[in-house]
Amino acid sequence: MSLVVELCGLPGAGKSYLAREVVASAIEVDVAVRLPTTAIGPDVASARRIGRKLSLVTGETLRRPVASAGSMRRIVGSGQGGVGPVASRWVQWAATQRLMALARSTPGVHLFDEGVTQALWSLGLRGDPSTTLAALRQTGGRWSHPDLIIALDPPIEVIEDRLSQRRSRHSRLQELADAGVRRAELSRGRELLGRLLDWWVEVLPSEVSVVRLGEGPGASRLGGASVLAAIEARLHPSGIEIG
Repeated sequence: MSLVVELCGLPGAGKSYLAREVVASAIEVDVAVRLPTTAIGPDVASARRIGRKLSLVTGETLRRPVASAGSMRRIVGSGQGGVGPVASRWVQWAATQRLMALARSTPGVHLFDEGVTQALWSLGLRGDPSTTLAALRQTGGRWSHPDLIIALDPPIEVIEDRLSQRRSRHSRLQELADAGVRRAELSRGRELLGRLLDWWVEVLPSEVSVVRLGEGPGASRLGGASVLAAIEARLHPSGIEIG
């Protein structure tokens, strides 16, 4: 059986770094953890990454044409501010859906550092995700979702420092030169993420577990050990063996 895990958080929260740390730590305890998004991550050459994403989008569209068309319509109507942002949000959503479907059919633990929650967060940061959320609520079982969501919530100051040191420019928050504006956007993004996590708990309480790591109320310590502990806690009650 498979377990699909998503790390989510603000840009600079440490999702990719933590994912690699979890894989390394898991090897030490003889647990196999795969990273499906590595093939389309920012470290992949641009032309190859775009080609792979388009292949995933095509596969998802052919697999679920009606659902895919509905998702596209909702993204277009969500107020993303132009063709470019709409295309970006659509590719992010469709590629993630395809990767999660493939992971679901493969035994083992599959750890996403960019997943469904992050796609919904990107949609809500630029526009209104309410229509998409309402549609997902009504179409359970017809779209792919994680089994376990682990939200990373380090202090805003840490995130600002990490964003300023990044070489890659794949977050629009890095383009905000005004520190006050950037901090306001980060705070708004954190609030949006909190609402999305609450939405998961409300909509799929028996199917999706949500764990918060960082500085929020009731949050556990941020680190690879905490992520592995959350994975083990999700696996053991079900008696699933990782392989």
